[in-house]
Amino acid sequence: MKTIGLSTIGLGPIVAIGLTLAGASFMGKDPTQDLLNKPLSGILNVGSFHVPKGTTLVVDEDLAISSSTSILIEGQIQIRSRTDEDTKVNGPRVTLTAAETITVTGDIRGGTGKTSRTQGVRGGIGSDITLTARTVWIDGVVIAGQGGNSGPATKGATGGSVHIFAGSYLTHKKALESRPSWGAFGGPGGYGGEGIIPSSPGSEGGDGGDAIAHELPPKLASDDSMTIGHPIPPEHTSGENDARRDALFWESTATRIQSECNPGGEGAQGGASTGGTGTTGTTGTPGSHTSPNGGPGGVGGVGGAGTGLGGNQGSPGDNCCPNTGAKGGKGGTGGSGVGGTGGTGGTGGVGIDGGAGGAGGPGGPGGHGTGGNGGKGGTGGKSLGLGGDGGARGTGTAGTGGPGGAGGQGNPNGPQGAQGGVGGSTQGNVGQGGDRGPTCP
Repeated sequence: MKTIGLSTIGLGPIVAIGLTLAGASFMGKDPTQDLLNKPLSGILNVGSFHVPKGTTLVVDEDLAISSSTSILIEGQIQIRSRTDEDTKVNGPRVTLTAAETITVTGDIRGGTGKTSRTQGVRGGIGSDITLTARTVWIDGVVIAGQGGNSGPATKGATGGSVHIFAGSYLTHKKALESRPSWGAFGGPGGYGGEGIIPSSPGSEGGDGGDAIAHELPPKLASDDSMTIGHPIPPEHTSGENDARRDALFWESTATRIQSECNPGGEGAQGGASTGGTGTTGTTGTPGSHTSPNGGPGGVGGVGGAGTGLGGNQGSPGDNCCPNTGAKGGKGGTGGSGVGGTGGTGGTGGVGIDGGAGGAGGPGGPGGHGTGGNGGKGGTGGKSLGLGGDGGARGTGTAGTGGPGGAGGQGNPNGPQGAQGGVGGSTQGNVGQGGDRGPTCP
């Protein structure tokens, strides 16, 4: 597989079905047409990469895009699901890496793993999606692929996972939702295979994949022009009114009165991460003339883990020399982490010849949710302006256990399965207050 070097790729409004990179070369010509109507896979090294709104880019096999600047996904990246004809089992993976920012206002959707039809062999894991940049913004949806269905009497495959490696993982969404409809999502688990022996238990549902935000170490999340974790360029850290500074925060300079002494803007909220849903257990097998009782339903799959990162630092207050400087902005709210919901227990098998119905399967346990820390308050302006308040802690929400499966029909009917256990949760910390502003010269 050949690595391709490109300058800038901007896809047009028609559906892009990819590019097979083996042996290809695009140096010195417009690559846009070569990206259309071909299977997309391989390794792309580009200056920047943009999928416009209204464009769907279909990924055929594993794809890694590395940008020396930024990646913007306003349209959709759709990863292909595996079919019976595929020799590979797990869903294709997509890895996006940018030196500066990755912004997703559209969708990135993983493909389903391959279905197994062999007893004892699980289906393929759903597509994994990995985003790495100094700053990652997700206002749309990034969801990993569903696990494939497994062979007879076999637990369902695990859903794919989303991993975000960033100095800051943020969103422009201001609403606080207990279960956000935007952000990063682990893929749901696949379905287990049907039983083949009378009165045997149903198979377990597949576990949901994780959605985890990992904070890059400061040395990896910075370069000479910007330090993530202190989200203001080094030359703009002392309270100057500057559009480049304010563009990093909620407040726009268009609404500021430059002649007044304005407080700093609030830092951006941390992005949301939600674990994938565990899948329903399969139905217990019916009884037979020699073994009349129905089998118990399968256990629901486990919900995946969700982990958010911290909110951004508030921006500095204005300098108001010789008067007291304006207060720094409040730190951004920490990102939410939501554990995935456990799968529903499978229905009990039907009793035969007066046999009892099988018990419903227990629901799967929910996943663990970990909230991010609130952002630090912004520095006060000159002279001696108050530092901003620390941002609110991010919420960690435990995944709900799946409901128990219904009992099978019989004489008597089987009992209802038990509710799955609630997952754990870890709340973020309240952000630190900002530093007091320096004195005027």
